[in-house]
Amino acid sequence: MSVFRFTVPGHSTRRELAVYIIVGRRVDDSEFFAYVGKTGDNRAGCNPVISRAGNHFSYNKIHSQVRNKVTDPHLFDHEYFYVTFDTYDDDNRNIDMVNEMERATNRELQKRYRRGLPLA
Repeated sequence: MSVFRFTVPGHSTRRELAVYIIVGRRVDDSEFFAYVGKTGDNRAGCNPVISRAGNHFSYNKIHSQVRNKVTDPHLFDHEYFYVTFDTYDDDNRNIDMVNEMERATNRELQKRYRRGLPLA
């Protein structure tokens, strides 16, 4: 039996609008992928970044965008980069701002990837 460990930083549990990038690097190869996502865009409120992180590996296809695209996510180590830019407010959801921040992040990531620059 093996004992594993990972740390969840407290700030990743806050209910804030955020854009994040997941970089998955294959453990035994140079293969990698990058995924851009956001929080605060659904009808049921805003989940913390850490909730979104876990859901990406769910067996529920509705939540698991990474698992849906990567056949064997357990063969990759996954690193998250995120920025928060506003607290979540039920009365002023800022969905347009969240969507635009995600689009801008995706454009910048694509630009860096094409130039061969580091992702982070």
